[in-house]
Amino acid sequence: MAKKEAAVERHDNALCVGWNDDINTLLVYAGLFSAAVTAFTIESSQRLERDPVDAAIVILLHISRQLAEPNVTAASLPDVFVPDSDRRINVLWFLSLIVSLMTALLGILCKQWLREYQKDVAMSSKHSIALRQLRFDAFNYWRVEDVISSLPLLLQVTVLLFVLGVLDFLWHRDHVTAWIVTVAAVLAIGAVLLTTFLPAIVFLVNQARHLPSIRSIPGCALKSPQALLCLRVALLIKGFPRSYVMKSLIRI
Repeated sequence: MAKKEAAVERHDNALCVGWNDDINTLLVYAGLFSAAVTAFTIESSQRLERDPVDAAIVILLHISRQLAEPNVTAASLPDVFVPDSDRRINVLWFLSLIVSLMTALLGILCKQWLREYQKDVAMSSKHSIALRQLRFDAFNYWRVEDVISSLPLLLQVTVLLFVLGVLDFLWHRDHVTAWIVTVAAVLAIGAVLLTTFLPAIVFLVNQARHLPSIRSIPGCALKSPQALLCLRVALLIKGFPRSYVMKSLIRI
């Protein structure tokens, strides 16, 4: 029984250490990214406010008119005009910042869950194994692993929102710079999409290897949370049973 308890403990430790390392990396990235986005939002948010220079000019013009014509009534400042492009840019960048901060918060919660999962309780080997099994079943039932796997996806969404905001900003300022940055962004996004869909394509091709015109391809090593999600969706769309889908995610 003691050997079984030691084996179970090694399994849990290896699992939690891997998750903790991934979360730590994501927290560092989310912190640096949030700091970078904050610098952009500070600058862009000023475009949503009234320009104090324009307001001062309006006030001075009105004062000069009153001095020339004392009977002129006081005039109010005109409404603030915000271009649609500035609104879009601020929405994209602030959404990117909020999602990044929420991802960091969710990562902290995940670390707390893992700490509780690994908490030792003084009891016999038999009861300790039973307790660990209960915790493991609870983790699977509440899909904690899926929550942890969603953290990189959320950070990728924040990057996409930020890049869209940058492109929108550049296309309304300088087209030459916008073209260069757009090409670089498209290449980067294309590489991410390729690594996302390629494992699912390879797996589905290998499932059809009984066809004489299709050769078997070695399993794709470009695995990531978004790639596994893409494969899961593809298998469910093709009508495979859920049990087969879960086994396929393990074999991929």
